[in-house]
Parts: sequence; structure tokens; C-alpha cells
Amino acid sequence: MSTTKWVPHDYQKVAQDYANMPASGLFLDPGLGKTSIILSTMKPNTLVIAPKVLLKQTWMEENEKWGFGLDMVVVEGSSHKRNAILKEKHDVYLINPELIPWLSEDTNAKNHVRATFDHIVVDESTRFKGYSSQRFKALAKMIWKQGSGQASRTIMTGTPIAKNVTDMWSQMYLLDKGERLGETITKFRRRFCEKGGFKGREWLPKPGAAEEVAEICSDLLLRMDNELLDMPELVTNDIMIPKPKGDFAAKYKMLKEDLLYGGEMSASPGVAYGRLRQLTSGAIYTDDEGNWDEVHDEKLLRLEALVEELNGKPLLVAYHFKHDRERLLMAFPDAPVIDSWETADKAVAEWNKGLHKVMLIQPASCAYGLNLQDGGCDLCWFTLTNSAEQYNQTNARLFRQGQSSQVRIHRLLMKGTVDIATRSLIESKQGVGNVVNSTIKLMRENDNE
Repeated sequence: MSTTKWVPHDYQKVAQDYANMPASGLFLDPGLGKTSIILSTMKPNTLVIAPKVLLKQTWMEENEKWGFGLDMVVVEGSSHKRNAILKEKHDVYLINPELIPWLSEDTNAKNHVRATFDHIVVDESTRFKGYSSQRFKALAKMIWKQGSGQASRTIMTGTPIAKNVTDMWSQMYLLDKGERLGETITKFRRRFCEKGGFKGREWLPKPGAAEEVAEICSDLLLRMDNELLDMPELVTNDIMIPKPKGDFAAKYKMLKEDLLYGGEMSASPGVAYGRLRQLTSGAIYTDDEGNWDEVHDEKLLRLEALVEELNGKPLLVAYHFKHDRERLLMAFPDAPVIDSWETADKAVAEWNKGLHKVMLIQPASCAYGLNLQDGGCDLCWFTLTNSAEQYNQTNARLFRQGQSSQVRIHRLLMKGTVDIATRSLIESKQGVGNVVNSTIKLMRENDNE
């Protein structure tokens, strides 16, 4: 038996009770520790279904970080390799939603010697909200064909009903086979919806439908947002990202040695430091004209996963480099950008009206004076600033008087890189003038970059 280092908060103990039920949904805001809660109650022979980017970076790392001691494996690779993995005995099998149709295929049943599980966990259950999707049909079939639902089932998400109460039907079906909300989507619509919208062709929730659905499902679902919890008003959620190998590792090593010990790569430590920060962010300038090459997309992928986890809740994204901005706009083309006071007024007004799911902000240009607290309570640092003042001022765009919800600061940090030293700088409130020297000192002392 493992000796875990994880000590649950009181609200997490409540969530553990739900997680131990035969069927339950944990609808907790990002940063409240859903993964650790489930790991602490994990049963042997568990299947975890989660977005690909979270399988190793969240589930496996949380297991190792807190010492839960579970034997975990990712079901991936060719069909032959996946079948071979399923034949092995492990505590936890991790798989991404795209492979659920394959896993549930009857034609593969003879090969899937461990295709039945004692516990099924669906991380980001909103990925299965589409009742007509292949993945939902496959998962529902797999759950309910094995012993009439004898496997315990846990679904997890931050925002189960982001757009429409109908999102709940398929998620609940995975837990109770339609017992509470109807065996079919047709029965659900007849009870909770009415025709309306464009040309009267859309199914819209009846007045009070969301509250009625919540009440009907309350025995299985635990909803926790930060207004309901006795927690600090400001929560920091560090999202640790593994350092890429290959070309990135080689370039990073050369620039690090140049910064710490001098060399021929750059004209000064400041240049090397700046290029290290660029590289860690994901791209690097190739000339003085602003052209750049992408080196990795690890932070972009993790940011996309965070946006999906928030499931419609607005997210303010702070960036630093111009190539950050260009890459972010490729991923979120509809996101407004605040990179000068000239662009601020319209974007701020629209943000505070809740019109944007993602908005980008360049803190060096406009970290002061903007009131953004009415539009959301989540901010993500795509590239962490090295100024403690700028960091606190940017966070204060949301964390300020008039904010009605707890503010969550998400920081994308690449392990073993200059990101870790930068975090130490802002937490120690180092002045801007000491940034390069202080970074060099931290990196030499810790030898973790």
C-alpha cells in the first residue's frame, strides 16, 4: 500500500464521498483538485477516459506527485499494441475519447481480454454531451453491456451546462441509463424543452428547466464553484508541462549554457535569456524582421485543454511575444486582442458583457487600469512575465473590488526550463533591473533549467 502525501481539504472530503458512490458526477471548477480526489478513491482495474493532453501531464503526474502509487498505463499506438496493453494487468488504463469507438467494438471483444472494467472515469464529460456522436454511443454501449452497469462510474467536468440544459442528458445517461432524465433524448425534450429559436426549429429549455434538472439529479451530482466554498479569494493553478525532446532540447541546452556560462550564441546574457523565454513559449524569432519558427505546441495544446475544461466560461490569456499573439490567434481566431489602449475600449466592453470565450491581453502594453472583473474570473499566463508588479497588476484586472467570484490564475509552466526561475522571480518580487542576473543565479543554484 502506498503512503500518499496528499491531504484533502474539507470540501475535497465531501467530493470523495461522492466519488465512492456507484455512480456520481463531480462538477468542480478548474483548480479545485478533481484529479487528486478521484485518484484518492481509485479502484483497481479502472478505465480513465480523458483528453490526450491530460493523460500523462495530469493523471500520471498527479499520481506520482502525491504518491498514490497506482500502476497506470496509456492505451495507445497501433491496434495490435493497444490490444497487447489491455491484456496486461494494471491498476489504471488511460485512454483518449477518440479511441472509445475502437474499444467498444464487438469485433475486437475476443482480443480485449480486459475490455470490462470495475470503475470507469470520464474526465471532461462534456466531450460526450453530443447524444448522436459516435463516441457517446460507443461509451454508453460499453458501460451498459457489461453486467448492466455493474462497473462504478464517475464523470467529471467544470461546467456541465455551458450552453444548454440538453447537454446534461447524455452525461447523466452514462450514470443512470436514463432513469432520471429519460431513456431517450426525445423523452427528455418532451419534458424539459420547447421549440423556438431560428424559424422555431431549435429545442430550447423551458423556463426553470435547468433548476428542475439540477434538483432531479442532485443525489448523484456534486457541484462546487468558488462562491460556495470557504476558500481563499485568489487561487493559483500551476499547469506543469513536460519539456519536449529532440530539436527543442538541443536548442534549449545551447542557449542555457550560453546564458549561464557565456558563449557564441548571443551578444549578451540578456539576449540569451530572452531567447530562452521565447523557446520555452513555443517559437523563436529568426531575424530582425519579426519572422519566427515554431519549436513546439505543447503550451498551445494545454491551453486548448483548459479552454475546453472551462466549457464556455470566459478566459483571459496573457501573452508576451508577438509570435505568441500570432500563434494564439491561429488557435482562437475569434479572440479579441488588447495590445494597446487603442484596442482596449471595444474589447473591454464586449468582454464585460460576456461576449467572448477567450480574450488575449499583452500585459506590458496595458496591465494597468482596465476593469475586466465583470466578464470572467479565469486568467491564464501563456508566457509568464518576469515583473512582479506587472504580474500583480494584470491579475488585478480580474481580482478587484466588484468581482463576484473567486479568481483563478492558471500558469502554463514548462518543467525544467526558465519558466521555473521566472516563477521564483515574481514570487520573490524581484525588481526588473535584477531579472537577468537573478535568473542566472536561480538556474545555477537549482540546476533545474
